[in-house]
Amino acid sequence: MLNRLGWAEGVSFEAFGLRLGVRLSEPGFVDRVHQALPYGAGVTENCEVDHLFSVLVGAERRASQADGRICVVYSDATPVARVAGIDTAMDSLRSSLQMLVGEFARDRVFVHAGVVGWEGHAILVPGKSFVGKSRMVAALARAGAQLYSDEFAVLSSDGLVHPYARPISIRDEDTHCGHPVTAEELGAAGVGEEAIAPGLVLFARYRDGASWRARRLTLGATVLELLSNTLPARRKPEAALDALEKVARAAPAYRVTRGEADDAVPRAIRLLERALAADM
Repeated sequence: MLNRLGWAEGVSFEAFGLRLGVRLSEPGFVDRVHQALPYGAGVTENCEVDHLFSVLVGAERRASQADGRICVVYSDATPVARVAGIDTAMDSLRSSLQMLVGEFARDRVFVHAGVVGWEGHAILVPGKSFVGKSRMVAALARAGAQLYSDEFAVLSSDGLVHPYARPISIRDEDTHCGHPVTAEELGAAGVGEEAIAPGLVLFARYRDGASWRARRLTLGATVLELLSNTLPARRKPEAALDALEKVARAAPAYRVTRGEADDAVPRAIRLLERALAADM
């Protein structure tokens, strides 16, 4: 039924080996779609796509909002969001595109994790939303680390960590709404551009007023913890397990309870330096 509707404009692109398309029912929003594309996406003229997203902009409005037209976002034929306002629709589109790429990317394994580079090695901070990984990444960046990602650790089959650099989304403590902060604004040592070896994995959870506590995990426990944060774990388990095991063998992993992120940074750096010294 979607194909029978009139579509005003659209864009097709490639990202991590996938061909994707986005179409809109009204003109004037294609530039907003470009802003919502995943990291590393390249626009193409090829209209044959593996997955097609549709944004249906309705005439109905919510009187309480200036831009309150009801929008429905579809992933292929499945509705993934029904929201008021084009801004919210683009946020939903951005999130849906990222998750689909993370699950179906060819030759890459996406893990929910913040990542920074320190002395040529990656510090991974895996975790879902609301565990404090973005604040930990931001604190490490302020201390001089390179920003790789606050959302995904992108792994290749050799266990290297690739950049997925976007502005960090720091949530307001009261509203829990995120606002983007660039690497430059944080004072980071730039944005990572090259694949690097994993050096440390921190399953760190914030607790108000907590003191730093770190417990070393076994290789098996590390793989299982990473697997629970891995997007394609069910779709391509063998490839995921292979990449995760390489990370676990290369980098010591710790389950950490921490207080404020800035206070935790020196301890995290010491763990990495200890691991690198042990490998020399």
